[in-house]
Amino acid sequence: MDIKLEIPEFIRKRCQKSAQPVLVYLLGLVGVLVIAASLWLQFSDARATQDAAAAQEQGRVVLQQMVGPVRSLSELFSDPAVQDLAVEALESTDTEALLDWLQERQPGIQSVRLLAAEEIDSIDPDELGPNGYALLDLAMAVLEGKRSQMQVHQAIQPMMLYDGRPIEHEGEAVGAVIFAVDPAVVIGPFEPE
Repeated sequence: MDIKLEIPEFIRKRCQKSAQPVLVYLLGLVGVLVIAASLWLQFSDARATQDAAAAQEQGRVVLQQMVGPVRSLSELFSDPAVQDLAVEALESTDTEALLDWLQERQPGIQSVRLLAAEEIDSIDPDELGPNGYALLDLAMAVLEGKRSQMQVHQAIQPMMLYDGRPIEHEGEAVGAVIFAVDPAVVIGPFEPE
C-alpha cells in the first residue's frame, strides 16, 4: 500500500504546473508589443493612404491649371474669325492684324508666323531663325494633320513656347500658323510667389 500512495503522490507532483512569474510578465510584455506594433502599422498605412490621396488631388489641380491655358489657346485658333484673318494674312503676308486680334484675346502671344502649304517643301529652315528646323517640323506636322505638341525653344532668348495650328479655307489646310507664347501663360500658376 505504501507503493500505491507514493505513485499518486509522485504523479501529482509531476503533473502540477508551475510557472515562474518572470515568464508570465515576459509573455504579457510580448502581447502588449504585438498589439502596439499592429496599431502602429495600421496608423502608418492609413497615413500613407491619406498622403497618396492628397498627392493625387494636388496633381489633379495642377493638371487643371496647366490644361486651362492650353485649352484656351486651342479654342482661340479654332475660332472662324482667326481662320479668316489667317487666310487674309497668308495671302497678303501681313500678320499685324492677326497678331493684334490674337493679343487682345490672349496677351501672352508674342509672335505669329504663317507658312503656306504649297511652299512648305521649299522653305529653308535657316530663314526661320535659330529654331528654324523645329518650326518647320512643327508646321509640317500640323499640315499633315498630326496633332501638334507645344514645344519650349531655348535656342532663342527669351525662351518661348511654340505651337501650331492649320489654317483652313473651304475645308482644306492652306497653311500653318506657328505662334510663340510667353511660357508664363502655361507655367505661371506653378511659379512660387
